[in-house]
Amino acid sequence: MSISSDRRLTLSLAILRFSTGAFFLVWALEKILAPDIARRVYETFYFSSPSDEVLLATGILQGAVVLAFMAGLLRFWTYGALLVMHSISVVSTIPRLMDPFSPPNHLFWAAVPVLGLLFVLFLLRERDTLLVLRRPNKNPAKDGVSTTLSAMGAGAIALALATVSLPAIAGESVTVHSFASQPKLVDSANTHWIETDQGVIVIDAQRVVPEAERAVRHIQRLDKPVLGIFVTHAHTDHYGGLPTFKAAFPDVPVFAAAETTRSMREDSRGYNAARKARHGDIFPSQQVISDNLPDRVIDDGDVVELGGLRFEVHKMGPSEAEVTSMLYLRNQGILFAGDLINDGFVPAPLESLDNWLPQLDDIEDRFPAQTSVYIGHGKHGPLDVRLEAQRSYLEALDAAVSAAIDDSLLTGEEAAAIAFDLEERYPHWHGVGGNARIEVLSAVAGIVAEQRGAEVQGSAAFR
Repeated sequence: MSISSDRRLTLSLAILRFSTGAFFLVWALEKILAPDIARRVYETFYFSSPSDEVLLATGILQGAVVLAFMAGLLRFWTYGALLVMHSISVVSTIPRLMDPFSPPNHLFWAAVPVLGLLFVLFLLRERDTLLVLRRPNKNPAKDGVSTTLSAMGAGAIALALATVSLPAIAGESVTVHSFASQPKLVDSANTHWIETDQGVIVIDAQRVVPEAERAVRHIQRLDKPVLGIFVTHAHTDHYGGLPTFKAAFPDVPVFAAAETTRSMREDSRGYNAARKARHGDIFPSQQVISDNLPDRVIDDGDVVELGGLRFEVHKMGPSEAEVTSMLYLRNQGILFAGDLINDGFVPAPLESLDNWLPQLDDIEDRFPAQTSVYIGHGKHGPLDVRLEAQRSYLEALDAAVSAAIDDSLLTGEEAAAIAFDLEERYPHWHGVGGNARIEVLSAVAGIVAEQRGAEVQGSAAFR
C-alpha cells in the first residue's frame, strides 16, 4: 500500500470514529439531560423503568466509554463495547426493521449502516492511528486468555450501558394518560390526555359532570397548561363534560368536525334531551352545551400542531357516529380512534353498519399493525388485535341480521334471538349508555335492520 493510500485510510477511519462517537454521545447525554425520554425508550424496548439515578450513572458511564472511543483509547474494549451495545439496540427493534414501509419504521434502518461502520472500525482498529491519544499496541492480544477476557469485558460494558439510540429517531416521546369513568352513574367512557414538555392535549370530555370533574382534577395534578381539547364525535359520552373542562381551562381551543359541533348544537338525534331526562342535574342542559361548543373546525387531512406534536386528522363518515375524527401521531405510532374500535363494550352502529366494516379495512390499510390505539371504551392496545376483535363482532352482527331479514321483516323474536346468540359469543361485554347488554344487542339488531330497509317489529330501544 502506498503512503498516500495509508494516509487516506487513517483519515477515513478517524472520520468514522468521530462521527459515530458523536452519534452515541447524544444518547449518553439524553440519559443525563432528558431522563424521562430515555426511560420511555427503556420501557418500550427493554421492559424496564430505571430511576433517574440509574439513568444518570448509566449516562456518565456510557459518555466516558464514548469519549474514550473517540480518543482511540483501549480500542479493543471501547470499540468492542460500542459494537456489542449497538448490536443489542438493533436486535431489539427487529420487528420494526421487518416492516420498513410503515411509518416511522423506515427511520429505524438508519442504525443499520451505523452497525456496519462499527464493525469496520473494530476490524481495522489497529490501523486507526490518526488523532488518537495513544499509539496502538503492536500485539494487542498476547494470548488467547487475554483476548477472551477482553471480549467478555467488552460485552459486560455493553450490557451495563444497554441503550437504544434507534427508537429516539422515531419522534418526540410522549406520555398518554387515560381516565375511565366509573360505571356507577353510567357506563365507563374514556378521556385521554397527552403530556408533553410544553403542556397537555385532551381527547374527549366525558358524559356527566361528576366524572368530568374527576378527569379535570387528574389533569390539574400535572401542573401543566392545557393546550387544546379534541372532541372525536357527537355522542354525549364524549362531550357532556365539555362545559366542565372549559370552565376549568378557559380560553383553551376546542377542536371538532363541523358535523360534530352542529349535532351538539342542534341535537338533531335527540341525544342531549334523552340524556338530560335520564341524568338530571349531572348532565348539562341544551343551553349550557350550546354555550360551550367547540370553536375550532377540523377536517379530513388537516394537521394540528400542539405541544410540539403533529395531530393528523382522519375523518370517517357515518358508521358508529355521524362522523368520527380520528387523531394520529405518526412519529409516536399512536392513534385515537374514538368509538370506531371498542374493547369489552357492545359496539352500536347507530348510523351505518355497512360503512363501518369497510372503515375498519381502511384503518387497517392506513396505519401500521402495531400502532397503539386509544379508544372510547376499554383499554388501549395494538391496533391489529383491537381491529380483529371489532371486525369479528360486526361481521357476526351483519350475518345474523342479513339472515333474519331475508323476508324484509325483523320480528321481536328474531331480534331477541340475535341478541341471545351474540351475548353467548361475547359474555364479558358490557352494555352502553346505561343500557344492559341484552337491551343494547336487541336494539342494535333493529337499528341495522332499519338501515337496510326492513320493517322492524317490537325491537328493544336505547334509553
